Amino acid sequence: MNQGPVALRAPKTRRQSPWATIAAAVALATVIFAVDAFTPLGMAVAVLYVLVILILATITDREQLTVIALGCCGLTLLAFLISHGVEIESTSFARCLVSLAAIAITTVLVLQNKTAEQSLREQANLLDVSHDAIMVRGLDDLVRYWNRGAEQLYGWSAEEAIGQPSHILLHTVFAQPLPEIVCILRATGKWEGELTHVKRDGTRVTVASRWSLQRDERGAPMAVLETNNDVSERRRAENALRRSEDRLAQAQQLSITGSFGWQPRTSHILWSAQTYRIFEYDPALKPTPEMIVERTHPADRASVSHILRHAGDGPNSWEAKHRLLFPDGRIKFVHVVAHSEPDDDGELEFVGAIMDITATRRAEDDLRQAQANLAHANRVSTLGEMTASIAHEVSQPVAAIVASAGAASRWLAAGNITEVQESLSRITRDGHRAADVISRIRAMAMKQPPRSDRVNINEAIGEVLTLARGEAERSRAEIRTSLGADLPSVSADKVQIQQVLLNLVVNAFEAMHSEGGGPRELVVASFLDDKNGVVVSVRDSGPGLNEEQLSKVFDAFYTTKSSGIGMGLAICRSIIEAHDGRLWAERAEPRGAVFHFTLPSVGAKVS
Repeated sequence: MNQGPVALRAPKTRRQSPWATIAAAVALATVIFAVDAFTPLGMAVAVLYVLVILILATITDREQLTVIALGCCGLTLLAFLISHGVEIESTSFARCLVSLAAIAITTVLVLQNKTAEQSLREQANLLDVSHDAIMVRGLDDLVRYWNRGAEQLYGWSAEEAIGQPSHILLHTVFAQPLPEIVCILRATGKWEGELTHVKRDGTRVTVASRWSLQRDERGAPMAVLETNNDVSERRRAENALRRSEDRLAQAQQLSITGSFGWQPRTSHILWSAQTYRIFEYDPALKPTPEMIVERTHPADRASVSHILRHAGDGPNSWEAKHRLLFPDGRIKFVHVVAHSEPDDDGELEFVGAIMDITATRRAEDDLRQAQANLAHANRVSTLGEMTASIAHEVSQPVAAIVASAGAASRWLAAGNITEVQESLSRITRDGHRAADVISRIRAMAMKQPPRSDRVNINEAIGEVLTLARGEAERSRAEIRTSLGADLPSVSADKVQIQQVLLNLVVNAFEAMHSEGGGPRELVVASFLDDKNGVVVSVRDSGPGLNEEQLSKVFDAFYTTKSSGIGMGLAICRSIIEAHDGRLWAERAEPRGAVFHFTLPSVGAKVS
């Protein structure tokens, strides 16, 4: 009967000293030889040499045992010669042959058994070398074999485990009901799955278990060979990875940011779930570059197609902002960043992220609109504060028109046509002058979207100072200019730049009006900086600003005026920065403050 691996490891017993065994075998062989050679017994005494062979078989190898068997055969022949001589008597010689046959047969059987034991021992050694836990249990679930891997995994020695019910010993938790597992095992001869066991120290371990049904020579079930591999760490790592992926997916969904991988050579693309949501494609579809181009807004397709065509030219990183157009007419704004690196096969692969920035863009547009509304309100408020100055600017040409009209009437009555024509010319000139003033006021008061025109900064300064002349007279201040010649044009919204100038000029007049004595002088200058940009400065002779005021003067809602709300200079700074310029303030010597702002000239590089 084939016992399989059931008896691979024999129970440990106390082994006698090999010298005692040898002594016993020698003494027995001596007695047998003496009896066989010197006593007239009518029996095959030499057969007892079989006992000597069996005794020494436990402590000798195959070669040694063969020599011992030949020695026993020699002693048998020697004893026959001593007791019978050379005469071969049929009965005695037959007993001698029986003895020799018994010694030979016993030796062959013992050698075969030793070969089988050696093979089983080698198999057992191989199983003990394995890191897997291997056990053999009978159909009654009692453990028959328990290798060193099982000892190391579960903590029980073979002596403690053998004879114990395995499922009770290990507190097995099955992935499916045990009767179903047994049915599969009997039907197919094997079963695989995951089990949870409890070690000797009480800790739980998850194992990948493989069961194999062992059968005897008649095919009847005999035992179960079970191999268990500890997968606890792998399962924990898989669970941690799954949790990490879930958290990443949630984070991508919350941040509206998807991820992707792309191999330009093969056009193989991988999208995360959030990327599918951004493009609004069915996750069952395999993404392709054509799908990306199809979703791209027609106005942006050329740039996106260029990136897709040339991304595989070499290692690089790229970034793009473009629009997606959907069949129902909706538009999304997306921001894409990608970085290339070689994969395991050395092929170029891009890893990147795509963010839906539609809400951000809309918020930015709303913010710009709110800033524009606030700037318009600030302009209207400033113009309201300059009512007297504006009235003065308009009243002067109107008064001149009235005077010229009266003179023309008198000259007409006198019949002096030449003088009438000159009076009418003055009326026309002063009417245009009044119309220009009103036009400039209307332009600043109107709510218009930002523009980008070529602006002559000196002309813009002159128009603002014209409006401010009445304010200067009311504040008893003198206006001086120091405007650079041949300054390049700037690319700007003229109305917004004039709003900044008007704010700075009005603030300067108010600062000097609050100053008690001393000369009141406003100096407006323009010049080029070292980067070919245009600088405009507005300097007053008021009380100036201390260090704390200089650090806060551009903060929203900070003001040094009792009636101000603190938004004028904050709006001015946002306007200048939107034009890629800079606005700052300094203390003037010996007194006063000076405000500077820069604007890049047309063609100058913005740093």
